[in-house]
Amino acid sequence: MTHRNLMLILLSLFLGAGSGGPAWAQAAEDTAIVHAVMFSRQGCPHCHDVIDNVLPPLYEQYGDQLQVLIIEVDSPEKSEALYAAAAVAGLPRNRVGVPLMLIGDRVLIGSLDIRNELPRLIEQHLPTGGLPFSSLSALDPFLPEGAVTVTLPPPPPAPSAILPKQPPAVAAGTPVVYALMFWMDGCPHCHDVMDYVLPPLQMQYGDQMYVHLIEIATMEQVDALYAAAEAAGLSRNQVGVPLMFVGDQVLIGRDEIQNDFPRLLAQYLPLGGLGFSTLTALAQFLPDLPDELAAEAPVVEPPAAGATAVPLPAAPVNEGAATFGEPAYDGFTLAIITLVGMVVALAYTAVRFWQARQGKPLPAAPGWLMTGLPLVALVGLGVAGYLAYIETQPVVPICGPVGDCQAVQQSEYAYLFGIPIGVIGVIGYVAILAAWLWGVVKNDNRAFLLLLGMTSFGVLFSIYLTYLEPFVIGAVCAWCLTSAVIMTALMLMSLSLVDEASLAPA
Repeated sequence: MTHRNLMLILLSLFLGAGSGGPAWAQAAEDTAIVHAVMFSRQGCPHCHDVIDNVLPPLYEQYGDQLQVLIIEVDSPEKSEALYAAAAVAGLPRNRVGVPLMLIGDRVLIGSLDIRNELPRLIEQHLPTGGLPFSSLSALDPFLPEGAVTVTLPPPPPAPSAILPKQPPAVAAGTPVVYALMFWMDGCPHCHDVMDYVLPPLQMQYGDQMYVHLIEIATMEQVDALYAAAEAAGLSRNQVGVPLMFVGDQVLIGRDEIQNDFPRLLAQYLPLGGLGFSTLTALAQFLPDLPDELAAEAPVVEPPAAGATAVPLPAAPVNEGAATFGEPAYDGFTLAIITLVGMVVALAYTAVRFWQARQGKPLPAAPGWLMTGLPLVALVGLGVAGYLAYIETQPVVPICGPVGDCQAVQQSEYAYLFGIPIGVIGVIGYVAILAAWLWGVVKNDNRAFLLLLGMTSFGVLFSIYLTYLEPFVIGAVCAWCLTSAVIMTALMLMSLSLVDEASLAPA
């Protein structure tokens, strides 16, 4: 990398951090300039790939005619700017990742997209006078002084917005294919189906197609889905989201829905349409139907292939249905309960340790404790490893029905001194396993004292992180709560391994 390129990159990073550095590089007044903003994150390998390998050759080629402002996402304000940039392309928050580049009204996501599209966009806009920075109020604090901006059109609606939320009111005799699809927030394949598979079909078939979207947000809904899948002949380990019921057929996963649902539409519409599945376990999810549909449910003749078409039920039940757009359980109550439990456990450990110092015996360790502790620590290592993975890779985390781990992982509190919290957790659990192994092999009580000290510090740190989620960040990460509970269990287990004889006064 040349000295000039290195200085350009460092200048971009310096400005991206929001500090009052030198003025933005200026070209001659009549020189066309393409301006872009790129969001990055420390420790993101794809971001560094763009900074180290994609931008330098372009800087070398175009000089001051290319100016990329790099914003390091390390604060809530910069996270909001990232979300605002993604909204230009109509991206929902749970599909936003880094690196992300905003150039004009285009949004490039990922190192591959930036590598392929940025040179073409530069060549497209330089002959027409260049391209100013995009005009977003969330970007204003980070743009260089005197930066020229261009007004952007309003963000397009999400593709899924064209999907009807209620069954269409159609003329009598109009064939309609009805389907149920289960999805979960944070599931990228679910959003692919809702944003890229169903909207084109909806535009093609209009009111002759209706997919009732059901967000899985509670354990009761999960159990009901398992019951419906079992009634359809599926085992639990075959069930996943997205999952679609089309008559008596079940489509699982993005690929099956993308490949088979258009075929089923083309098959059943000429036969008069297809009603909702009549599986009893699905009744609670069915939407209320217009009166004319309830009075005249379409009856479908069996197709030539022999599959039985399912008639539309006349009086579907709507109790407990998770309607389109319903938010998942935020997990705040669960986080507060976990927080209180950790405080109580830490206080109990401190009191019992002090009592042992006064000569009162500690609780006797059960026989299974010596082998149970490393197993619990290994589970914690797995959780921390997954958190480290989603914090260092441009992937959408699997959050489940509780909380919004994507928002937590994109907050400034996901890093400590620039190190992802998940990575710190991995180091911590490895250290705990090492201390346990030392104590077992050497039969050294100092190892168990160290183990108690490390797990107590881990609980104290987990209390701090868990407090931040509901009260500061405004989002809860189920993976983080799981790690906090595991660390608390390890602390209590470590307390019983300490030899109180070594603590008693002489």
